[in-house]
Amino acid sequence: MMLFRCVDSKEAELILQEVHERTFGTHMNGHSMARKILRTGYFWMTIENDCCKHVRKCQKCQIYANNIHTSPTTLNVLSVPWPFSMWGIDVIGVIEQKHQMDINSY
Repeated sequence: MMLFRCVDSKEAELILQEVHERTFGTHMNGHSMARKILRTGYFWMTIENDCCKHVRKCQKCQIYANNIHTSPTTLNVLSVPWPFSMWGIDVIGVIEQKHQMDINSY
């Protein structure tokens, strides 16, 4: 079983910044970040809540987050390429059947 090192609020903030933005730099969500910090051996009582708050304050995470509340855009109608529907391209070339080698030749 792993023993955790309890940290104070100042050290916790440094750990949050390090894991979220610097060394690991993956800008993961709050829950994943809390699990990663726990796997590295650090602990404080409000780790999950602090990680979620830190992610909500991160400017890059907010810019590149999924835009699920954006307004829908109009659909663009594409014309069917019916003149080219009969075209075909042979990509792999001629398929030849290879003769089975005689086992006695080995």
